[in-house]
Amino acid sequence: MVPRQNNSVAKKIDKQQIIEEINSLSAMIEEAKKNEANLSGRIQEAMRRLKEEFKLSSFEEAEKELTKLESEIAGLFSSVQKKFAELKENYSW
Repeated sequence: MVPRQNNSVAKKIDKQQIIEEINSLSAMIEEAKKNEANLSGRIQEAMRRLKEEFKLSSFEEAEKELTKLESEIAGLFSSVQKKFAELKENYSW
């Protein structure tokens, strides 16, 4: 038969471990809340800038605009390369 005192000590240890784990989880939850608030603010700021600077109202619109601009840049780069090749061909440096 297990003495009562030992059983009581085991229960206290279990309770203490549970309390410590709950406190640890609580701290993790609070940190996650802070991170969520920070990220939410960053998203709001990004959306504000998209609207003010680029007249875009969503990330989807921004992605489409980015694709369009990347295509334009590629075309301009190709044109510059072609003209540079023509210059090199017509003039000796």
